[in-house]
Amino acid sequence: MRRQRDLTIGRIFGEPAWDMLLELFIACAEGRPTPVKNLCLAAGTSTSTAMRRLDYLLASGLIRKEDDERDARRSLVELTDHGRDIIAMVLQAEP
Repeated sequence: MRRQRDLTIGRIFGEPAWDMLLELFIACAEGRPTPVKNLCLAAGTSTSTAMRRLDYLLASGLIRKEDDERDARRSLVELTDHGRDIIAMVLQAEP
């Protein structure tokens, strides 16, 4: 699947970013918000590395980040429509 992913969207992610995207994809399907802290945990790496990957995914247009209206101390992240389409395409691709 990793090879298919790289063929579909290029070798731009690395595993921490891919883990973040998968977490967001699942959260979207479940209709739950995803705080930045959860993505850092999903990345399975240091917070600084996770934040660099998050910045890269934001710049690539695959995700968006907004302040949480109910809790000003945190931000919520979600896939953009483009990001959701890309992840769905990779997951549906046959090996």
